[in-house]
Amino acid sequence: MNPIILEKNADDLANFELVDAYCDHCIKELYKDFVMNVLFEFTKDDLEYFRKLSLDVLTDLVIK
Repeated sequence: MNPIILEKNADDLANFELVDAYCDHCIKELYKDFVMNVLFEFTKDDLEYFRKLSLDVLTDLVIK
């Protein structure tokens, strides 16, 4: 959950805070889908190039 939403009462939230929290949520969902559906599947690929590339990208994402 977004800390902005959790800290305030529903009546105290401004529209831009709700839009910001929703955009943040959508970006996190896209990121999760990319990691789980694209990169994770490439780690099982038959070609070593794609396995190594996906592991390198995953490693970079975890480190940064």
